[in-house]
Amino acid sequence: MKLPRTYSSSPRKSWKYPGLVGAVFFALAWEALARLVGNAILLPGPLAVTRALGLLAVRADFWLALAFSLASVLAGFFTSIVLAVGSGLLNHFVPRTEALFAPILSILKSAPLAALTIILMIWLEPKAMPFALIVLAVTPPVYSSTCAGLAGTSQKLLEMAFVFRFRRSDKIKAIYLPALLKQLLPSLEYTSGLAWKAGVTGEILAQPFRRLGSGLYEAKILLESAEVLAYLAVILLLSYGLGRILELAAHRLSAGASTSAQLVDTPLESPEALPDTPIPLASSPAASMTAISVRGLTKRFGDKVILKDFAADIPAAAVSVIAGPSGRGKSTFFRLLMGLSRADQGTIDFRDEMFPDGNVRFACAFQESRLLEQYTVAENLLMAAGLRKSDPQTKVFLAHWEPLIAEHGLPADQAVRYFSGGMKQKVSLLRALASPSDILILDEVFRELDPAAEAKLLQLFLREKGTRTVLLATHRGDLIEQTAGTVIYLSDS
Repeated sequence: MKLPRTYSSSPRKSWKYPGLVGAVFFALAWEALARLVGNAILLPGPLAVTRALGLLAVRADFWLALAFSLASVLAGFFTSIVLAVGSGLLNHFVPRTEALFAPILSILKSAPLAALTIILMIWLEPKAMPFALIVLAVTPPVYSSTCAGLAGTSQKLLEMAFVFRFRRSDKIKAIYLPALLKQLLPSLEYTSGLAWKAGVTGEILAQPFRRLGSGLYEAKILLESAEVLAYLAVILLLSYGLGRILELAAHRLSAGASTSAQLVDTPLESPEALPDTPIPLASSPAASMTAISVRGLTKRFGDKVILKDFAADIPAAAVSVIAGPSGRGKSTFFRLLMGLSRADQGTIDFRDEMFPDGNVRFACAFQESRLLEQYTVAENLLMAAGLRKSDPQTKVFLAHWEPLIAEHGLPADQAVRYFSGGMKQKVSLLRALASPSDILILDEVFRELDPAAEAKLLQLFLREKGTRTVLLATHRGDLIEQTAGTVIYLSDS
């Protein structure tokens, strides 16, 4: 029996050049309507407007007006961006300043533009009117987009950057900037057209010398309708051109974030002389000593008690398992340990003899991968290790880690956003292993891996015994047996 019908996901058919087809249709409809009206003053046809545009093109004063208008719009537009983005950054990182900007933004959003224009005509010279109107029109939406982009910054990525001690420049480039651009670039494409509308409106009202708006108004006074539409066509083309440039810039930035060149092009002169670990870790303490002493640790979320009077001694340079069913506080304990949350009661004591400088370094493979998905595997590892492409240690680092990346079936030069969940978890585990740290935390990290990949990665971490303090959270008995380390159970009591 044949299926009565099948679903087709093929796209709908469309014109090969839809923009050209639309333009031709518009021109034909315009010409037909102009012939129907039969009055060149009320509605000149496209041919008459084209002739008027040709006459404008040979006039020197037209090109001067175009240059002055373009300069005014660009100056107002980019000034608005600087003001809006700067205010948005200040509002995000110094929250109390929001109260300073709120009244001004409320006025700009609520007051009619015509009323603001009248006030500006009293205060300003005619040549300054277009610039001022552009700033008033463009700043509020760009400011709102800036605030929305920064507010949408992933807190989980910021926590990851805190744990791995990202450089400030890496945190801005890899976390804040993508979140900001996601909201800001579409806003700039929209407000570029708004800038031209506001700028030309200011020119028509204030009549500054040699501006497109002034020429348009003069043509209207002389009833040169074809010339009016010719000026309008020029303004629309300039507005479209600016929007197109911003669109291409947005596409380029997005493409640059999702693709990556090879980080190191030249091989090491003597790779066989590499050490087993690319970056020296803290000196290995005696495994029998206690690294972390926890006493009376309590954490509540509202009325729910997650940890209550938790106490444990975690041995140094050994593998310890934090075991227990889901929801018993394993991840909460790790967050308290890494400084991502504060305990309501109790103490966590990092022993001075283990960390004499008081500087405890963590690396963590979180339950979620928390990767910088626009970057490659190697770039994620480099940032976690605190290295840049230009650093001398980078060649040594990559020579050590790139074979391991390939061994685990991960393409080194592809952005991790295209990876499956299991592949991302592998990257997260390798990143934790590659980061120089004293304490290595694995929080239920093997859930998305197949048995072979899990066994291979687990062995890598077990090799850290004697070098780093490793904490593994799990509820699986087989993993507890394989680690053969200290087991700390979390239960309802």
